Amino acid sequence: MNPPSVCTAQVKPNGRESDLLASCIADMAHAEDGIRQRILRVCDTQLSPTKRMLLSKVIARLGTLDAVVAGLSLIDDSASPCLPYDLQQAIEAVFLERRPYGKTGNAYTLVPRGSNEVKAKLFEMALRDDRRKQSTLALLGQIEVWRVEHGRPSTEPRHPTFDSGEMWPTIRTAG
Repeated sequence: MNPPSVCTAQVKPNGRESDLLASCIADMAHAEDGIRQRILRVCDTQLSPTKRMLLSKVIARLGTLDAVVAGLSLIDDSASPCLPYDLQQAIEAVFLERRPYGKTGNAYTLVPRGSNEVKAKLFEMALRDDRRKQSTLALLGQIEVWRVEHGRPSTEPRHPTFDSGEMWPTIRTAG
């Protein structure tokens, strides 16, 4: 007998409950690759706001590059918020490493990390996905701000996909 689909569960956790549930689901996904793959596929489906927020927490707790790339599908300009907080934090962690600073353990410095795969996917979404265009453009802009503030890794080109022939930064035309 197959376990029920991840999407059919009728739960409405909030606050601590959603954090605990997301941690439990992420733990199961770390333990079983089949569960992990199903969770990543769910990112490509239309979800209720509650399930979307829970899934963004799961993606953040998985914390892998492929989970974050799959989680980019949870971005939605018409949703509130368009970029769930936990997903935003996971994306930031892909681009900025927190290195310990000093001896207290409570302080860190932000050091740039390259992630050409995430930038390329965001750029593609900004060009071709009307449902996510504004949010992905804003996120690409935020990544550039991080690069100005913290530096750019030597392995990361400024243009997300230079060979695409598309302009970067994108230029909006009036009218």
